[in-house]
Amino acid sequence: TLAVPGLGMPAGLFVLADGNCLVTADGMLQLLTPSGWRTLIAGSFDEEAGFEDGEGAAARFNGPTGITVDPAGDAVVADCYNHALRRVSQAGAVSTLAGGGEDGEAGFADGQGAAARFKEPYGVVLLPDSGEFVVSCDHGLLVVTPGGAVRILAGSGEAGFADGQGAAARFNGPAGLALDADGSSVLVADFGNHAVRRVTMAGAVSTVAGNGEAGFADGEGAAARFHYPRDVVVDKEGTIVVADCDNHRLRKIAGGQVTTLAG
Repeated sequence: TLAVPGLGMPAGLFVLADGNCLVTADGMLQLLTPSGWRTLIAGSFDEEAGFEDGEGAAARFNGPTGITVDPAGDAVVADCYNHALRRVSQAGAVSTLAGGGEDGEAGFADGQGAAARFKEPYGVVLLPDSGEFVVSCDHGLLVVTPGGAVRILAGSGEAGFADGQGAAARFNGPAGLALDADGSSVLVADFGNHAVRRVTMAGAVSTVAGNGEAGFADGEGAAARFHYPRDVVVDKEGTIVVADCDNHRLRKIAGGQVTTLAG
């Protein structure tokens, strides 16, 4: 345990190859070293929310959450309450990749750059083969190219719980994302459906575990229960670890079987 004064309320974490971590907290993107030293990369230490591109402390976010890093080493951040995907260079220059419009407008629509719409984007993951990003937002997943073109991958922007293809599938507040071990699909912590879902790059949605009902139970597939799962990570063998938020536990899914890892 490290004491890091002024860190704020951490929301997103990305571990870099050198062991340092990118952390979103309040209105900031910070760099945190294993010794506990932190550096402000972009945003405001005074937690002042806003929607401004710019250099370092002149930039503003509003509830930044998920982080990934593109092949050039720049951070890509889901700026939740600005309804936008932001890019932050290694030098701290912030630009808006997609969404947000001029005033942080919400919605669910494909398009180019500011013409696209997100609602409360939460998770973001890089697809290394294409350099594209998958973003979770209010009841759906979208794909964003490095140039800011947005297309809908799955879901319709309407809440529900249904497997299916593309817009026929339904989510309820999808949150954290992780690329599967073989790179063929994305795992989703479907927060409001108390389930873990899988989405292929063709937009086919299936349920890995959980059945839409809140609870706490280990078991196989639909027999397992979660309570507001918020994030997922996948190891190189394909084991899924789930941050099961309101059960205050880490859960593990291997071979379709859900067990409790910690807590």
